[in-house]
Amino acid sequence: MTTGLQVALLGGAFLGLGVVLLIARLIPAEPDLAEALSRLTPARGRANILGPVTTAKGKERIGMWAIKALPPALWIRTPTRELALLRIPLARFYGDKIVMALMGLVIPPLLAFFFEQIGLGFAIAIPAIASLGLAVVMFFLPNYNAVDDARKARLEFARALGAYIDLVALERNNGAGVRQAMESAAEVGDSWVFTRLSRS
Repeated sequence: MTTGLQVALLGGAFLGLGVVLLIARLIPAEPDLAEALSRLTPARGRANILGPVTTAKGKERIGMWAIKALPPALWIRTPTRELALLRIPLARFYGDKIVMALMGLVIPPLLAFFFEQIGLGFAIAIPAIASLGLAVVMFFLPNYNAVDDARKARLEFARALGAYIDLVALERNNGAGVRQAMESAAEVGDSWVFTRLSRS
């Protein structure tokens, strides 16, 4: 049986989501140059330009939509250097942010509904404020994850690079040429650092 509180919680969640989407839509977005040029090209060229978009999956599709539809100021700060180091596409990163924010909007009303079922009711304002607060926190969680993962990757890279230099020195002492020593040293390890070194 649906109670008035449940209807109010659901209505508040939808109202909050609608307000956020309306504000995001009203803020002017910068046009995507590739998309604008694709509109001016013939159909064959347009299909080629938009080809990768149709093959994208899940969060990357959401991220591509967000890049086109939402204003750049919404992202506040994008850790581009960290994402490049981790080889995370920008579309997937933005998709993560949107998905995490939506989860933050939905979790408090669901918890309030659960507590209402077991007899612990809350005022409507508590889940509404918690939804907005958790959505903001979870929106910035991918930023923190990217910075933290990049910091760990840099430490790992520094250690692996030290080991690589030692291996190159050993190969050179054994009489190998410069190129051969570098290639042989890169083939010793199986971490992502040695994999990148062997490809370069």
